[in-house]
Amino acid sequence: MHTTEPEDFLNTHPAVRHGALYGVRGDGGHERFHATAVTAPGATVTADEPRAWVRQGRGRCTNPTTSTSPTPCH
Repeated sequence: MHTTEPEDFLNTHPAVRHGALYGVRGDGGHERFHATAVTAPGATVTADEPRAWVRQGRGRCTNPTTSTSPTPCH
C-alpha cells in the first residue's frame, strides 16, 4: 500500500500544518505506517489524534500503527 492517499488525508486535519506517513519494517518483515506531524501555529494535538483522523477518514487498512508526538510550529 502506498502512503500518498492517507498522508494527503492527514494533511487535511485542521491542526496539522504538515504531516508525513512512511513505512517502518516491523516484526516478521511487514511494513507498517508511521505518522509524524508538525502542528499549525497555536494548535495542540496528541500523538493519537492524527492516527484516529486517518483511521476515521480512510479506514483501518491505512491507519498508522505508530505515531510521533506532533511538533509545534513556531
